[in-house]
Amino acid sequence: MCRMVGFSFNEIRESSFLFEHLKQMSKSGIESPHSHGWGMAIKYNDKEIIFHKSINPIYNEKRINIEGYIGIMHSRKASPKLEKTFLQLHPYFIKDTFFCHNGTIYMDQINNVFGTDSFEYFKYINDFSNEDELKRKIKLFSEKNKYTGINFLMIKNDKLYAFCKYKKEKEYYTMWYSEKNGVIISSEKLDDSFQPFENGMFLIAFNGEIIKKCN
Repeated sequence: MCRMVGFSFNEIRESSFLFEHLKQMSKSGIESPHSHGWGMAIKYNDKEIIFHKSINPIYNEKRINIEGYIGIMHSRKASPKLEKTFLQLHPYFIKDTFFCHNGTIYMDQINNVFGTDSFEYFKYINDFSNEDELKRKIKLFSEKNKYTGINFLMIKNDKLYAFCKYKKEKEYYTMWYSEKNGVIISSEKLDDSFQPFENGMFLIAFNGEIIKKCN
């Protein structure tokens, strides 16, 4: 379980307000606190990626300066009986693809060094050549596994991919998006410009604009 924020802009932009929003959600948002660590992957340019993880509760962190044109941030609330170490913190990455997930997936076998259902999900869907192939992989994964939610944010080739699908707790798992001054996606709305994802909605943003939105 977690809170997530993702963004896509058409230029490098100061984005510390999104970090502060994630802190607020984690401390006093829906089903708070989310106190088991946090992480982020922010692309500043073609040669620099800010990748950071901390086991500390995000709401205990001081304000930090964040600049970039695309990024994802994640704050964790561990499911009961799961470990609370650096290995379980999101985002994960495989090659040049970054991923974070919200929800619990009930799997018979987990075969990764992180010991998480989220990384199994990431492994299954991360390698795709086009959006139709990605959607097919998501559909197959959802049919093979039981879950509470398989929401994700993913960065690949400077595109921000977002998917929202859940089986329970609509208020908690519904994601929100805004197209005001770029594209921002969040687990909870930041202001009245945010609209809710429909259950099963898939979205792609590039260069600060939504280029695909469907169910």
